[in-house]
Formats: sequence, C-alpha cells, structure tokens
Amino acid sequence: MKKIITFTLALAIVFSVFTAVPAFAKTYKDFTYKVKNGTVTILRYKGKAADVKVPSKIGGKKVVKIAGNAFIPDSGSENLSLKTVVIPDTVTSIGSSAFSMCTKLSKVTLGKNVKVISPTAFYSCSSLKTIKLPDKLEKLCGSCFALSGLGTIAIPKNVKFIGRNALSSDKLTKITVDPKNKAFSAASGLLYNKKKTRLVWCPRKIGAKTVSVAGSVTVIGQDAMFGVTTATSVKLPKKLTKICENGICLYRCKSITIPETVNDFGMNSVVGMEKGFTIRGKKGSLAEKYAQMCGYKFIAV
Repeated sequence: MKKIITFTLALAIVFSVFTAVPAFAKTYKDFTYKVKNGTVTILRYKGKAADVKVPSKIGGKKVVKIAGNAFIPDSGSENLSLKTVVIPDTVTSIGSSAFSMCTKLSKVTLGKNVKVISPTAFYSCSSLKTIKLPDKLEKLCGSCFALSGLGTIAIPKNVKFIGRNALSSDKLTKITVDPKNKAFSAASGLLYNKKKTRLVWCPRKIGAKTVSVAGSVTVIGQDAMFGVTTATSVKLPKKLTKICENGICLYRCKSITIPETVNDFGMNSVVGMEKGFTIRGKKGSLAEKYAQMCGYKFIAV
C-alpha cells in the first residue's frame, strides 16, 4: 500500500501545479480551449453540471482532444459534481489525468474514434463500474483506470499497448479480449500477451479462489499479480522462468510453489501478506535463496 500512497501524493503535486488555464485559452460556454492546426483541444471544464456533453465542434472546428487535467477542479481535489460525460466521435485522445478524481463519475460514453487513453486519465473514478471501449482504441496508458470502480473490462481488437497498472482497479474481477486482437489474449479472466507466454494482469478481485496461470507462460510481468485480494491459491506453470518486479503480491495465500525453472527474480517479485507466508520449491533452487533473502519460510518439495 506504500506504493499507492506514494503515487497518490505524486498525483496531488501534479494536479496542484498543472491545472491553471494558459493565458492564450479561449472560452466556449463552460469550456476553455485552444486551436491548433485547425482543430480544437478542450483545456478545462469550469462548470458544475452533473451531466456533461463535450461539444464535437467549436467555431466550426472539430474537437479532437481532451487535454490533461481537463475536469479536475483547480484545487486538485475531488470533482464531486460530474456524474456522466459524453465524448463525441471527433475526439481521438483523452489526456493524462483528464478525469482523475471525478469520484462521482458513473457513466462515460466514449466516441468511436478515441485511440488513446493517456496515463491516469480515469484515476480514482471510484463510481465508474463499467465502460465500453471503442473498437479503434489502440493505447491504454499507465494507470489510466487505477483505483477506478471497474468490475469487468473488455479489450477491443485494435489495442496494441497496455501500460503499467492500466487496469489496477480494486474491484476488477474479469478481463476479456476480442479474439481478433493481435497483441493480447485472455483466459479465465486473466490478461496475457497473444501467445500466452507472458501474464500481463490478474484482476485484484478475481472470482476464482484458485488462480491457475496458463501452462505456456514463461514470464510473470511487472505488477501482473500485484495486490490480488481474493485468491487463496495460485498455481504457477512448469515452464515459468522469470517473475518480474512486484510480479506477485498476494493477500490471502498462505503459500506458493515456485517451479525450479525460475531463474530470474525481480525486486519484490513474490510477496505474501498472510502471516507465516511460505514459499515451496526444490531444495537448492533460486526460490529457496529468494525465500531466505526475504525472510520467508521455505519448504522443499
């Protein structure tokens, strides 16, 4: 949880520094905006309406982007008024922290041409339980849905990039992926790369008590199983060779068996929050050395 607290403090600093509207900004109703290369970027929303519809055009020019911090109050505090927002089909990009801290935001309608959801775009939107991602979406950047209320999410066919902690909602139970997607795949609610050789993300609140990672996986990615709160047992594949930094952090598992094939442990790669957490593995293996280094009990199997 120290990691989350540090991250939150960093965001607070960012919000307080960058929410000011530049002097060259123009005004349209409750929006401030700028024009560049004949297109409009929404810079700030200054209203207090519960339901907001972002305009598709201002002054005859298309609105193509919602800038970073656009809907965050000047103080950087929670936006307690916004509940629904409709983003038009003209918009292709949603900026960093655009809707961060909009804690009452429960419904977002994304335009069909949105291609990029930038880092922390919907950070801490705790009332946002579902969202339909458009087919043309290509990038889900780091922490874009961190600490949101999303319970499930479907990854569209054109998504090529998913950043670190992009799907780190404490409420997430399941991930699905369009079968036509060429970069990612899903099985039993878990997110993998297309070939299922790397575990990308395990929902923190996954429904299964026993999580079985696909047998073809050789790498547990960075933060892939960080903060899993519901599973009481995790089965790792026999082909596994690497567990990346913060790869596995389990809240309710009392032990985990690590295959002897694992020859690469990242920093804090395996963490157990249960008292007496035990690592099982082959005697003399790197898993035993890791357990000793971290102060965990080790049982040879």
